Amino acid sequence: MPVAPRLTLLLRLKASPETVFALWTKADHVRQWWGGTKGRAMMAQLDPRPGGRFWVPVRPAEGPGYDTYGIFSDVIRGEALIIDWETDNARPSRLVIQLLKLGDWTEITITHRNFPSEAARDLQLARWQDSLVALETYAATIGPDDED
Repeated sequence: MPVAPRLTLLLRLKASPETVFALWTKADHVRQWWGGTKGRAMMAQLDPRPGGRFWVPVRPAEGPGYDTYGIFSDVIRGEALIIDWETDNARPSRLVIQLLKLGDWTEITITHRNFPSEAARDLQLARWQDSLVALETYAATIGPDDED
């Protein structure tokens, strides 16, 4: 049985795990970086609790827009998010975001697996890479008092 395509990305931000967690779970923060450097998150609806939903429509500068949405499977404040990432025409993929405190830094490991195809994985990889550049830029503007 073939293994479903997956991707893993690693990023370190000079921020506490609590601040990084807020960047992933608070709508005001998500809107600032989720669309990446080449697009814009039009809005963000997030209910970060087990069974809660998220929806973030993205409109790139060029090409058609797309919606990202899914259900939070598990939420461990300051440590991890596990999300069943839904798409229109495929079974959900699984997104796992893990946070690890490293002194003044937080290491973010993003594992996104169970893509329906390598093409779907490659498209999402490009989107994640662009979004993480925007996250890193935005995180540099956030102080510990800006978590909420």
